[in-house]
Amino acid sequence: MVYTMNIVEALGSAALIICFVIATLYQVLYVVYYLAGLRSVNRNGNIVKSSTARKGVSILVSMKGEPMDKIEALIKNFINSELSKYGELIIVSHDDYNDYVKIREVVDKTRGGVDNVILMWREGGRGFKAGAINAALWLARYDYILVIDIDSVFNSDFVFQAIDLLEKNTEFVAVTSRWRGLNRETIVSETLWYVMEFEVNTLYRGRYSLGLPVFTLGAGTVYRRDYVREVLKGWSEDNIVEDIDAGLRIIMGGRRTAFLDDHVVLVEVTNRLSSLKIQQERWVYGALYTFKKYLRRLFLSPINPLVKLELSLYLNQYLSSALFFLGVLVSSIISVIYGKDLVLEHLPFATAWFISFTLFSLCLAHVIHSYTRNVWKTIVILGRSGVIHNYLSHTILKSIMRFLLGYPLEFRRTPKGEFEKKLVSKPLSEYILASLFTILTIALLIRRLVIVTGFTFMFALTYVYLNVRREKWL
Repeated sequence: MVYTMNIVEALGSAALIICFVIATLYQVLYVVYYLAGLRSVNRNGNIVKSSTARKGVSILVSMKGEPMDKIEALIKNFINSELSKYGELIIVSHDDYNDYVKIREVVDKTRGGVDNVILMWREGGRGFKAGAINAALWLARYDYILVIDIDSVFNSDFVFQAIDLLEKNTEFVAVTSRWRGLNRETIVSETLWYVMEFEVNTLYRGRYSLGLPVFTLGAGTVYRRDYVREVLKGWSEDNIVEDIDAGLRIIMGGRRTAFLDDHVVLVEVTNRLSSLKIQQERWVYGALYTFKKYLRRLFLSPINPLVKLELSLYLNQYLSSALFFLGVLVSSIISVIYGKDLVLEHLPFATAWFISFTLFSLCLAHVIHSYTRNVWKTIVILGRSGVIHNYLSHTILKSIMRFLLGYPLEFRRTPKGEFEKKLVSKPLSEYILASLFTILTIALLIRRLVIVTGFTFMFALTYVYLNVRREKWL
């Protein structure tokens, strides 16, 4: 019995140490990125703020099941923009044929006599979004292409400045910009708006300021058409995150993606956690798939070894949340069974995590407060971001396990707008997790294991709160 207890305790201790070390590492990295982003570093060379260069651009849009009003808005925005004088809009529909016929009628009516708005139908939907924009890629007539989502909002100046940069700097083959949330009408979308600002400041502005390579984005990236055609051979149709795939191949090929921090592309964010789960499952699975797919090629590439390591950490960043969730769960169960506070026994690791967590939270709070200018509002948004992070932990873990077990994940469009309103939330997992962590919290308190109780209570509070406020969050 003692021997068995020692093995179980050892496994629990190992899980806890790993979760603390990994979480601390990523929090420290985020703090470093954020602090680096506070200083302005020009790594784009000499480009004009409002370019007078007017080179042609092909705008590629993939869509399926989109509302007709969004299609109309996309076409009208293009026709009324300066881009319509110098480029073309190629829309690829992989809807059912009957729906495509209705879409064609709307497109024909909206574009009128304009001949640079092109609609094509792609049967079957093979290759996810990548397959659709690949079809448009071979139709593109201009030297530069811009990939956007149907609901993306951007300024023509971004495109012209991006092209100007590509014209003057041959080392760059793509240019991306700052992502920002388009909507803030719910608790979830408002919180994600601020979190997105922080993530762009760290993963893009911060990393770019340090001279680290940034990845292309799925909406709002301008590419050299011939590079995508001839070198990348299009976007990978076997990958559900084609933007990360393309971005990594650009990096491994010794070329660069530029980041324009002073231009914004507005993207619609989810209003409900049920929709966010679908999006996160895809991103987690896709990032791990990309890392596995190119692991050998990455480490054989002529990139700086430290950059290779950093890229590996970047692609595996979701492990932090999953391992922390798992570490807290396992250590809580073992602490209850054997009456020992595993966190207290590994206090140095917990202390390091707490310090890094505090610094990370201060950086996030700094971003939030720069917009709210209100201490209480900042605290509220900070707390809501913690709720979202804790809630997504088990979703991330599930997606990682699915990948490790070799189960494929089919591409699912993130429900937004009218589709999001129709999404039915399945509460079973939230009920189970709320019950499990609540029982563990009570059991730990009965055994007077105070330190580990704090971590368990954090998850219990998240799931109980979300079940009580389900209509606002889920």
